[in-house]
Amino acid sequence: PNGATNEQLTTGEHGSGPYTLGDHNPTERTVMDKFPTYWREGQPFIDRIILYYMPEQTTRIEAIKSGAIDIVAAPNFSVIPSLAANSNIGLAQISTASIRNLVMDNREGSVFSDKNVRKALQYAVDRDFIREAVLFEYGQNANDHPIGTNDPMYWQDQPIINQDLTKATEYLTAAGYSDSNPLNLTLNAADFSQMLDASLAVQASVASTGLPINIEVQQHESSTYWESVWMNAGYDLVVSAWNGRPAAEAVNVALKGGGVWNETYFNSPRMDELLEAAGSEGDFVARKAMWQEIQEILIEEVPSIYLMYTPAFIAHRTRV
Repeated sequence: PNGATNEQLTTGEHGSGPYTLGDHNPTERTVMDKFPTYWREGQPFIDRIILYYMPEQTTRIEAIKSGAIDIVAAPNFSVIPSLAANSNIGLAQISTASIRNLVMDNREGSVFSDKNVRKALQYAVDRDFIREAVLFEYGQNANDHPIGTNDPMYWQDQPIINQDLTKATEYLTAAGYSDSNPLNLTLNAADFSQMLDASLAVQASVASTGLPINIEVQQHESSTYWESVWMNAGYDLVVSAWNGRPAAEAVNVALKGGGVWNETYFNSPRMDELLEAAGSEGDFVARKAMWQEIQEILIEEVPSIYLMYTPAFIAHRTRV
């Protein structure tokens, strides 16, 4: 309202949106009713929206199958085939830059301070197998950097890393590992955002190669994982999950030297120099060339193994 005070705005209900807040119970549901004098004539089209809070995935899926609800955001990938087979349910899908990755502690004292160990694991994992095990036929393989394939800075001609047991063996040998002296790793995970599924798939993928690499998956409490495990000393190998970000934000946040969320503790002065230069370069072609070199550095140095991009799904009744 014109002339409203700060106190009025913080204690009353004011807004210019198409809905007003009705019944609101954070443990059950929130009701939003159509605002009859909304400023856009003829809108909104829907009279009422009810958001139901259903913590259990099974409950949400059964509710949309029965028609009790109309939309489910982010259903588990394991239920996508059954939803797709239901003639009353439609699926909307879009590719994203959200990513799942293996974080290797690059600091001195960690086994992954040796680049040969990081390269060995890079070539040991079967990304097709891992993605299909975790996301079924959905999503895309990632290529050891967090830049999404739809990002304008994505290097279209980059060499795609695939499982190569010959190279993996060469790097293991260079690092001093063999059948008589295997590389023993603990992969730390929590059961959310496909992280545990990805860890178990990595374990199975590497175990099937016959390489002298043994991976034990350690599951931690989800509620304390980010505070107690991720980026903490003593956890050399953890699985991580990032929502999609534009190239500059994704790399600056997760990989720049000294960054507060540099989860691998990677430090490349050349890459940091390129990040700084690209941030102020106005010429698109020149900036993209800098981003190509950034991706070359990350693929070669492999501070983190980026496994897969996860798509976004919304399941909806076909009448919606």
